Amino acid sequence: RVYILDVMATKGHVTDLTLEEKGYYGVEIKGDKISPLYSHIYRCASCKRSVSKEVETCPYCGSNLISSSLSTINAMRKLALEVDQIFIATDPDTEGEKIAYDVAVNVSPYNPNIMRIRYHEVTRSGIVEALRSVCTLDMNTVNSQIVRRIEDRWIGFELSKLLKLRFGDRNHGAGRVQTPVLGWIVKRTTEYK
Repeated sequence: RVYILDVMATKGHVTDLTLEEKGYYGVEIKGDKISPLYSHIYRCASCKRSVSKEVETCPYCGSNLISSSLSTINAMRKLALEVDQIFIATDPDTEGEKIAYDVAVNVSPYNPNIMRIRYHEVTRSGIVEALRSVCTLDMNTVNSQIVRRIEDRWIGFELSKLLKLRFGDRNHGAGRVQTPVLGWIVKRTTEYK
């Protein structure tokens, strides 16, 4: 089989939990149901930081050199109309699967013929092998990444507030908290058993 491929980079995530004043850190809670709310990502060309709410200037450095992932999404949509089949090839980890899911959600109305490929090396043999092993998105992995991101927001943002109160309003943050929280859950589960 011969493929003629158009290759396009997403440059990482195209959406993230919103930072707009919606829900609890971008997650609506209604009874036992939670609904994550997403926004496009706005990246600053000057300081390289990103934010998941619409901004005209960078909230970190004040630059107006802002690009939106919406331009990447629109380019993918346009390209999706011009091709027979779409192969989504992001990293083969949970973040990559979430990026692949976001790409699929955004382009499927324009071309529903979407396949997932996974490769571990950007070589001819790695890509050829991936094209021979097409599959679909792993929704369990996508859902686990969604939960990890919510956990990051809820716990990390609250811890960051405490750090800023304790050490002044400097740029202190808890960062990613997935590993410690997962460790805590495993420990509690083991204790329970």
